[in-house]
This record gives sequence, structure tokens and C-alpha cells, in this order.
Amino acid sequence: MNEEEEKEQLEWESKLEHNLQTRFEYSGAGCIVIDGTFVREIRGTVLIFGNWNNYMHALSTEMYDCTRMSFREGPKLNIAKEDHATVTLPNGNVATFGGYSITGQQRLNVCEVFNVNVNSFFMVGNMFEKRDRPAAVSLSNGLVLITGGNDGSGGLSSCEIYHPSRNKFYNCKAKMQTGRHGHTATLLPNGKVLICGGYSASHSLRTTEIYDPDTNSFSGGPSMIMERYYHTANAFADGRILIAGGEGNSSCDSTEIYDPETDSFLYGPNMRRVRVGHFSVLLPDGRVLIGGGRNNKSKKTTEIYDPWTKSFSKGGRMLLAHDHSSAALF
Repeated sequence: MNEEEEKEQLEWESKLEHNLQTRFEYSGAGCIVIDGTFVREIRGTVLIFGNWNNYMHALSTEMYDCTRMSFREGPKLNIAKEDHATVTLPNGNVATFGGYSITGQQRLNVCEVFNVNVNSFFMVGNMFEKRDRPAAVSLSNGLVLITGGNDGSGGLSSCEIYHPSRNKFYNCKAKMQTGRHGHTATLLPNGKVLICGGYSASHSLRTTEIYDPDTNSFSGGPSMIMERYYHTANAFADGRILIAGGEGNSSCDSTEIYDPETDSFLYGPNMRRVRVGHFSVLLPDGRVLIGGGRNNKSKKTTEIYDPWTKSFSKGGRMLLAHDHSSAALF
């Protein structure tokens, strides 16, 4: 590493350390701030669920203890599902939206919430539309934006808003410029949302869109390096976003990183395994846990991305195979 590269690395590490305190900032009132949203104090546990081709385990979940770095059995879902969207709510509970019923063989409009205090899932309401493979993100104001999904027509452009404290869904007048499913939605430092990739009609996408909650509108964003759907996206403390895996022309182990300062995508390091329909979640220490996926050799495996070393390392082995799955930190 030459002097210029070393300086750049030190600046990167310093910026991450500083912004990590902003991303996971304790408010002094028993709460924590994640992405600008006040959340009850995080317990340091990741909830993982979703099994596509294992009916026996379709209702099962498991939990990853961030401190012990170990997996344990979690509570049962009410509905066996895949391809759902998942977010951590301001009160620390975890909500899952839509998906596809494995046993009922139908697209879903249901919402289940995992209550951390009683360690159980509860059915809390229905969305306006059935959404298979939607994307959801908690906005800075605590509301949840749910975008797109597949209703059988090849890709929805419609959106809706979930109000956690009122437990109500509201139609969102704004529509994406492109109907898509299997995409990602990630909160940016400025409070806007970056929508990436997905599948529309008969082809995968490399296009992106930006949702502005202030104007309740979508605008075009920069194109990704490659087409991706069934990928994952996680924002780091400095606002950069890691886009990992998915499928375009083929299944992939590649990643790319969105830089909000330049509004562009750059090549990232390759994962250890090809992953499609996997899960990923930002850990309290700033690293990213990635696991599962459609590849038979990947379904029980995990790996961890370290933004300081810009590399992937082997993670622990899960109890169950997770495919078309999701995860959230609580």
C-alpha cells in the first residue's frame, strides 16, 4: 500500500468510526437511532426467516446472537412464506410484509409483526395489494414505505405506507417509474430512498430510482454496473451502500457499492459464494452479515463483510437452510 492509498484508508476508517456513532447513536433515553429513526435499545440479535423449498421448516425462524456469534431456534411464523420484505420498527419490533405463501400457493397482502417482548409473531393487518417480492424501508419519520412486488402481472409500480403506531396502511399516491419486484429499497443520509434493480415483465433491471418523502415522488437515479434482482442492499455509516449478489444474466457472487457523494456505483469485492435470494443485515459493529440463498451450497452458510478491510470472511453455519429469505436486527 503506497502513501496515498494508506492515507485514503485512514480517512475511510476515521469516517466510518465517526458515522457509526450517528448510525447507531444512543439517545440517552434507553433508545438507539438507526438510519435517523429512534428505536428501542437494540438487543444485538438478528431474526432470520424464509425457506423456499423446505415445507417442514417453512414456519421456522432462527436468531443470530451478535455477541456470541451463534445461532439458535426462533419462534414460529403464523404463515409459511418466502419473498417477503422485512424491517425493524421504531419500537424495536420486526415487521414482515407480503410474500408468497408456501403452503397456500398464493401471493400475500398480510403483515406479521414479531413482538420482542413476548418473543412471538402476531398478525396485524393487510396491505391494499398482494405483493410478492416487494421491498420495504423505515423512513426517517418512522413510517414504512413498501414498494412494488409481483401480483402476477410482472411487477407493480404502486406503493403504500405503513404507520406502526396506528397499525394502519395508507395508499401512496406516488408510483415508481418502473414496475419492479425482487428489488431493494435503502435509506440515504438525506432521508431519501434508493430503489435498486429488480425484475420487470420479462427482464432484470440495472436501473435505480430515488424516492423523496418530502415531495412524495420518484425520480430516476444512476444505473448500477450490472442487472440484479434477488440481491441485497445495506447502508454503511458513511452513507455508502453495499449491493450484493442476486441474478442478472446469471447468478453471481459480485458486489458493487453506491457512493452518495458521487451518485455512482463502483465495483466491490466478490463474496465467498454465489448468492441469490439471500438475506443481509447490518450488525451493530458496522459489519454486514450475509447468508443463505438459492444455491444449494449456500443455504446454510453465512459470511461477513468488513467495510474497514473491504473483504468477506467466513461466518457461522445456520441451523436451517434459508432461501428467498430476509433478516432484521432487533
